[in-house]
Amino acid sequence: MGRSGEARGYRNDAQALRQAINRHLWREDPGSYGYLIHGGDTRAGELDPSQEGAGLAFAVLYGVADARRTR
Repeated sequence: MGRSGEARGYRNDAQALRQAINRHLWREDPGSYGYLIHGGDTRAGELDPSQEGAGLAFAVLYGVADARRTR
């Protein structure tokens, strides 16, 4: 694949991850991201609305949150 192909694959994966985070974790009503989607318990599939500072900071720093969401 070569280095450029490998890098392109990583960029594509990063873009897919950003899109998935925005699709599944963004909460429009409070204007923030949720913490996680529950797994195999009684709340399976539910978005936990808790917030976690480092995760929110990473969303801004790594370009997951667009300018509107960053505000």
